[in-house]
Amino acid sequence: METGTITNNKKIITRLFVNAFFVMCFLEIMNSAASLIDSYFMGNYIGTVGMAAMGYARPFFSFVDIICGPLGLGMQLVCSHYIGKAETDRAQKTFSGSFTLGILASLVIMVLGLLCSRFVVNMYGTGENVAGVIPLAESYLKGLFIGTPAMIAFGIMSPIAQLGNGKRVITFSILAQVVADVIGDALSVFVFHGGTFGLGLATAISYFASLIPILIYFSKENAILQLKFSFSPFADMKDVMNAGMSKAIKRVCNTIKPIILNGLSLVLGTSLALSVYSVTNQLRDLLISFSAGTAGAVVLIGAMLYSQYDKNGLECLAEIAMKTILFISGISVLCIIFARPIAGIFISDSEEVLNMAAMSIRCVGIMIPFSTFNGMFISFMQISKRYKAVNILSYLNRLILIVVISALFGVLFGINGLWLALPASEIVNAIICVFVVRHWTGKFPKSAFDLMCLDKNFGYRPEDYIEISVHSAEEVASLLDSVKVFCKDHGVDSKRTLYTQIALEELANNVIEHGFTKTKIKDPVIHIWITYIEGELSLRFQDNCPGFNVMKLCSELKKEGPERCVGLRLVSGISKEMRYINALNTNNLVITI
Repeated sequence: METGTITNNKKIITRLFVNAFFVMCFLEIMNSAASLIDSYFMGNYIGTVGMAAMGYARPFFSFVDIICGPLGLGMQLVCSHYIGKAETDRAQKTFSGSFTLGILASLVIMVLGLLCSRFVVNMYGTGENVAGVIPLAESYLKGLFIGTPAMIAFGIMSPIAQLGNGKRVITFSILAQVVADVIGDALSVFVFHGGTFGLGLATAISYFASLIPILIYFSKENAILQLKFSFSPFADMKDVMNAGMSKAIKRVCNTIKPIILNGLSLVLGTSLALSVYSVTNQLRDLLISFSAGTAGAVVLIGAMLYSQYDKNGLECLAEIAMKTILFISGISVLCIIFARPIAGIFISDSEEVLNMAAMSIRCVGIMIPFSTFNGMFISFMQISKRYKAVNILSYLNRLILIVVISALFGVLFGINGLWLALPASEIVNAIICVFVVRHWTGKFPKSAFDLMCLDKNFGYRPEDYIEISVHSAEEVASLLDSVKVFCKDHGVDSKRTLYTQIALEELANNVIEHGFTKTKIKDPVIHIWITYIEGELSLRFQDNCPGFNVMKLCSELKKEGPERCVGLRLVSGISKEMRYINALNTNNLVITI
């Protein structure tokens, strides 16, 4: 058995990606679900003028996410790098500081928002009370701003819950938010007659409802990190904000963009066009949830793989992510085919607006696959910490291209130019991404992995590691001989070689004997890395069995008799360092011999 890659962990990565993808999609859908639910009640019970009011108020979500975005994304990237190395203490400090800062900022935003709602509406509208829109938009905003603390708190906590074992928790949070919003909107319309303020308030309350399951998760001892307020780690916030700046840029662009595009829609059409634009944004946000799910899953898993210098794992991840574009393209086709019935869900009082909305929905359908590609590429750049490139691409994608092309197409095609500009800007951006790869690597990408633009020296040299998946005790036994040869080739003394073989055999067989029998997964597997870098010999184990903290057990064994778990005691005694974390429903143990 030779050094270098023997079998990669594609099965584990595929399962991790699929789980992360759907949870990330649900998270994004939750963000757009509030707007979609409000759109239904607004369009059907308040009318087209209510939809226009939502168009004026819509930037609220981008405005709030200017704070939540960089903290959530930056903290996720930094924590993922630490968790990938099983450095839980550093991840805890980063999470605590981000959470504390986010809560303080959310309270300030809520107070300022309630006091300055009219200013926000005027900033995103025309400054004139077109068809009575401004008072409705102001009332809607006041209700929304009350939910600011819950929105920001959830945005910071959910990535960490996702890194842990909080898949079900996040699902419950989403369901709680959707159910609470539907019930709240119905009560506002049919019982309290709360108007736009009532709809906004119902949405705010639904965000607080979504916090209940996730707060329960963080109250448990087995949460990957603990929910704590802390001012001490603010020094780490520089790394967090640097990593998450692209999200802030996206949200700033999303806050500025509606000012320009709302104005264009009124210049090229009428207030009816603004209603169409509002519907288009709701559907676009829903479909982009799938694009965001791809990008989010790539960041979540890729940051951990990058911190582990797992080049082969990143190659698997890139291939899997690219395949999701085919799945998303199928959804886009359905959107194009059923554009008119979809538009009819939101528009019922104007045939002209209905036809216009159907046109815009078809353009959104064409846009989504290209948007997914662009988001995936930016995620690749975030993983490899090319933050300057990410920021520039974010400006291009979120503001410059769409505004320039919308203005140009508006002159050429009138109001339809605004809808045509949506896919056109994403197509141009995708072409730019391909040429960026050409500039950095000297060649056009031929595979998804080429899009990562990793440094040529990234990863371990083939002769410095063994990587293999094992499924049985027999495979573990055959690996022991390879370890002996590997250690001999690197000049490792016989004592450390023996210790490495003992640790490998004891830990791997322990998982096979106990973990494989307890898991409900059909194909349990242990993936093992053995590395020798600059005199340091390390073993890294990853398995998809139920959580089992070896370090905690070893600590407890010190209080018991010597006859129990002799093998684990021995491993603990011969190891220089042991680090364990259960992340993304996998056990991860790193041992230095």
